[in-house]
Amino acid sequence: MILKGSSPGQSHPLETTSTTEIVVPPHDPPEYIAQSQFHVGKAVTLVPFVTPSQLKIHLRLLRAFRELKLKVQENLDIASAFPPLAGALDPEARWVWFLELALERCAVCRHSPFTMG
Repeated sequence: MILKGSSPGQSHPLETTSTTEIVVPPHDPPEYIAQSQFHVGKAVTLVPFVTPSQLKIHLRLLRAFRELKLKVQENLDIASAFPPLAGALDPEARWVWFLELALERCAVCRHSPFTMG
């Protein structure tokens, strides 16, 4: 928004910006030295609850979900796949719709006679 009396590139005292830029780092998380013991209440564990490789996998999974959320919210690369009403939702509502759809499909697949288990 540019108000009268200001030129492009200059901000006006009454101007507000409501854009929030979220950056997803492109690289793996940094490596840390793992603790050898953990205090849980009065007990001390001698082995970690999870291994560093399990943590890395978990962080990659979280990053994948974050990237998917950004794509769904911004409607990038998948806009044509949304029904018109879902595409018209605000970004957060679109993400909730997307998750509900995924859960519904998972439940249908789970109860399908063609699945194993």
